[in-house]
Amino acid sequence: MSLNTLANEAVNRRNAVQRAPAGEVLSARGANHTPKGGTVPDTKDALSAIAKYIPVEIVTLFLFGLSVVPHIKNDAPWFNTRTIFWGLVLLTPVVFWLLFAAKFRAQEQGKWPAAGDMPWFALGAATIGFAIWANALPNTGLWGAGMTTLFAALALGVSTVLDLIDRAIHPKKL
Repeated sequence: MSLNTLANEAVNRRNAVQRAPAGEVLSARGANHTPKGGTVPDTKDALSAIAKYIPVEIVTLFLFGLSVVPHIKNDAPWFNTRTIFWGLVLLTPVVFWLLFAAKFRAQEQGKWPAAGDMPWFALGAATIGFAIWANALPNTGLWGAGMTTLFAALALGVSTVLDLIDRAIHPKKL
């Protein structure tokens, strides 16, 4: 999923909670209903849960960087797969924050988000998602073949756990 979509979800979730009248809880569709104590069944499939925290924008930059490395390795030996990987691991939360802040400011008449407004879980989950996914790619030079298989399994497991944590932190009530 893209960082832009995650930022949209975070801003919309924050605004929906602030706008819900006392005694009412928002449903999965955003309509207000009197609470009935149950949770809304989730219609997502397993693949969308796995891909939710893999930031498409950063993945695109990573794949671009991987394609460029062989062509400039003689001119810039410092520009290698590890440099790209760690640079993008550091860039992921910055890009997410910039997207979230832009959307927040658009809805809050220019007010900057405070630390308490920041969706820290989504920021961390997107960074972890990219780091694990990038290590799961074969033939990148980050690890040997056995480690990429391990990271591929980790990508599945961690994505599932992150989705479960997100559901626990932000339950959808009836």
